[in-house]
Amino acid sequence: AELTIESSAKSQRAASLQARAAEEIAAKKELRLNEAIKSLTNRDRQQQEHLLEKQHHIQRLTATIQRLQDELVESHKQATTALQQSVAAVRAENFLQVLVDEENTTAAGGGGGGRGKEGGR
Repeated sequence: AELTIESSAKSQRAASLQARAAEEIAAKKELRLNEAIKSLTNRDRQQQEHLLEKQHHIQRLTATIQRLQDELVESHKQATTALQQSVAAVRAENFLQVLVDEENTTAAGGGGGGRGKEGGR
């Protein structure tokens, strides 16, 4: 009977030691897990900050591109207007030149005829 009690006590001590060892292992694993969670959380926060910076940078670039596009459209409108005015001026100049040429031709021919009429009087 004493052997059984002794054997039972040894078994209980062994089970107790195993339980304590298992608790220590579990505590160490929990500590490592908490450290890993903390590290991942910190890394995630840094990545979120970096992403936010990139988003702001993209927004600024998009605004700059939009402004440049608006300026380009306005410049194109101004250039088109200037070109249209230049074409109109050239056409008017050509038209006036034709009138002057016709006037000179008429004056040269008609002037001689006018002198003839006056001479006929």
